[in-house]
Amino acid sequence: MSSAATPLFIHALANPDYKPALYGTVISAGAYGIVLAISGKCCRLLLQTKYIYSKRMQKFLFAYTIIMLLMSTGAMVEEILYIHSSIFCPPVLMNDDGMNIAHAAVLFFNEDSAFFLPLTVWGADGLMIWRCWVLYTGVSRLARVGLSFLLGILAFISLVGGVLYVLSPEIILSCVLVLTSKKSLAPIPALGILFTETPLRNLLFFTSNGLTDITIVLTAFVNIVLAGLIVSRILFHQRYLRQVLGNGHKSAYNRIMGIILFISLYYSGLPHLRHFLTVSSAARAARGFPLLVLPHVCVISPLLIIVRVSEGKALVDMPSGSQIHVPSLNFINASSGGEEAFPAAS
Repeated sequence: MSSAATPLFIHALANPDYKPALYGTVISAGAYGIVLAISGKCCRLLLQTKYIYSKRMQKFLFAYTIIMLLMSTGAMVEEILYIHSSIFCPPVLMNDDGMNIAHAAVLFFNEDSAFFLPLTVWGADGLMIWRCWVLYTGVSRLARVGLSFLLGILAFISLVGGVLYVLSPEIILSCVLVLTSKKSLAPIPALGILFTETPLRNLLFFTSNGLTDITIVLTAFVNIVLAGLIVSRILFHQRYLRQVLGNGHKSAYNRIMGIILFISLYYSGLPHLRHFLTVSSAARAARGFPLLVLPHVCVISPLLIIVRVSEGKALVDMPSGSQIHVPSLNFINASSGGEEAFPAAS
């Protein structure tokens, strides 16, 4: 292969701006440290706690914590391999003999093609859907049916979003390259057109970027709706406790409610941020930056919920007003030297 016939795709890879990916990896490392800390706390609480409803739930939450930690670790390793292969095995080292597995890794471990992203999104959405189901225990039968229908739709949307992301042409072609490409950029002759500046190649990679954006939009929609359901139930719970126990009572869920809202805002801002980075030619190299942090954010949010459940601060069925009994209060009357009883207000 002569230098004149070198595909334009390789020229684009020869001098990329890896700084955004490097900065994103550094931020992801900080988020991964938070994941490690919260995971350790979850495991410790789950092994020592007395508040879990059953041994089966304890085992489930422990296994879920370990799996999410492993996926966050996999995402971190994926990002490190991408940076390592980009810096120390740059595509500029390619010669006429073709590409080895290290060069293929530059294509596979791409900040726009995070393998663990849909898995962490599914894990986070699944736990939030389960939490919504638990929080709304005790509602009317009609509301329960409506909630089941809504949660089923959200689960389907989350599944479709992840499948669209996995079916992205860029990811499929990258997997083909990693598995089969040793001496040629196009192990299948028909794929050679994908690595030259042709309308077909542009269409497929435009489709890949579009599917990624669709996945982010669907993920943002699902998480905003789930966060709205959780926050609404928490606010209802707070109002109920104030009516029963007084205005001085504070819910233990204030902090977790703020974190859920913050994560929802992060999800909702991702499509706009990626659109800006894609449209702006100066910032186009950083369009994959938000996706590097997203897998760890998806792991942090459900682990925080597990911490609350393990600490016994999960919401339970709220008793009716007739079930609450406040005993009479006895005050010592200093002037008479006796006790005077005051019945509690009904």
